[in-house]
Amino acid sequence: MNYKVRTNCVFCRSKLSDHLFENDYDNYVAHYAVENDVNSDTFHSIPYNVLKCGECGTTQIKYLGDIEEVYRINHADGTGITMHNMHQSKLDLILKHKNNIKGILEIGSSKGILSDLIIDSLETDYCIIEPSYFGNYEKKTVIHDFYENVDDTSIEANTLIMSHVFEHFYEPLEIIDKIEKNKNIENIFLTFPNLEQYIEDNVLHVLNTEHTFYVDNNIIQQLFLKYGFELEEKKFFGIHSVHFYFKRVKDSNKQIKLRNEKHDVKKYYNSVIELVNRYNNIIDSNLDKDIYLFPASCHSIFLTIFGLKYNKLKGMIDNSPNKINKKMYGINLPIYSFTETLKNKNSIFLMNGGMFNDEVEKKLIDNFVEYYI
Repeated sequence: MNYKVRTNCVFCRSKLSDHLFENDYDNYVAHYAVENDVNSDTFHSIPYNVLKCGECGTTQIKYLGDIEEVYRINHADGTGITMHNMHQSKLDLILKHKNNIKGILEIGSSKGILSDLIIDSLETDYCIIEPSYFGNYEKKTVIHDFYENVDDTSIEANTLIMSHVFEHFYEPLEIIDKIEKNKNIENIFLTFPNLEQYIEDNVLHVLNTEHTFYVDNNIIQQLFLKYGFELEEKKFFGIHSVHFYFKRVKDSNKQIKLRNEKHDVKKYYNSVIELVNRYNNIIDSNLDKDIYLFPASCHSIFLTIFGLKYNKLKGMIDNSPNKINKKMYGINLPIYSFTETLKNKNSIFLMNGGMFNDEVEKKLIDNFVEYYI
């Protein structure tokens, strides 16, 4: 499997040498579901280790998977009430500042959920840049390509939107530099995962093949200011996301020094390993039960890096219709419907969805299902 080795810091370009782990682990490169007839020989893994920058304190993974394999199948379909409410929360922020908007360019919107909400509420030109778009096309222009390949200056829009996209770029400085050079862009509405809170609450969607760096929320503010966009408003969506609204200022300030201060990544990984050990004890003590892992996503795949005994599981469970009756990349486990699996009275659910657990916990209680969080 081809992969890149990160040798310089993703944000300050300093040389990286401080490894978190003495030896590399092994990590499956993708987090999506595949058809049952896909040969497991096509599953690829890459080494896994974590580096910390001695200059700005940014933590980042060392090995970067082939982007064509990491994102070969889209799995960000926005299923569930959490994602719906997140989009509604962002819509409210955008509409609060609608008088500043003269055309919208959205980067990375596979299903177009937010764009549909905005178009229903605001009369404006709308363009989406997304290589794997499969949503509604009405009243919008869709460019099926990666943002890096598109001449965005030819798009008449003064407002740029990104929702859980910026953290996926392997070279985010190249992206923000490109945005800065597009003088059409005056407003940026950025939704970023609340990684600060993820680290605190052991939400396992940090430092994987998709989210390849960890930074504090303050770093995001300082980074965009460095490239000429000042924070106008910040809004939290629970522990899940942070909405930032930036406005272009007259000059960038490349002299701004970035510095992460809040996170304790070693403590985070110790907690991950403790969770794996706890789950393994539950698995080994209940071999007469059908044990399922929720959700079928990166949250759960992450545990396999550190020794989760996934081969003893009955399978994975999820609410997404795009995953059910398929199998999980790499670990080759079948994916079952959450609703249907509730009927299995000989089951145990291992719940590892972070905030997404809240969507389904009441159903577990109402159906008298044994579960562990």
